Amino acid sequence: MAPPHALSAATTLVGPWHDNDRNILTVVARILVIDDNEPFRASVRDLLETLGYAVSTASDGEDGVRQFEQAPFDLVVCDLFMPKKDGLETIGDILRKSPGTPIISTTGHEASVTVSGETLKSNYLHAAREFGATHTLVKPFDPDEFLDLVRLCLGGPAPKLA
Repeated sequence: MAPPHALSAATTLVGPWHDNDRNILTVVARILVIDDNEPFRASVRDLLETLGYAVSTASDGEDGVRQFEQAPFDLVVCDLFMPKKDGLETIGDILRKSPGTPIISTTGHEASVTVSGETLKSNYLHAAREFGATHTLVKPFDPDEFLDLVRLCLGGPAPKLA
């Protein structure tokens, strides 16, 4: 069963099922995963679906925004570096259409550079927070840490992996 959370326009209601003559309505959060890396996108989708979430995926920011415009989502997981439309632009477009939508921004491109003998860290995830991302993660990340952020974004308890 999906974790309980506040109903939004994006929430899918599934059921009813019958249990001892009671109608049971299950609340399923809708999550959009936007990432150009197909194996990563598939693994996040599989993880979330295993825990009962309804997951859609997009391989770039343009497709992600298009899907979001067609049907809102309770949560968006968005990579920062993608073709066609980068993550920062995607985050901005989504939040202009639906302010308050929680977004977990991810990247595997956190890097350090040395300039005149001084090491500087380029912090793309900080920029994502400035653009409105609710939470950020560097890939690869711990699945339980990711699920904790999902729980925080959806306002309910996160299922734990066995």
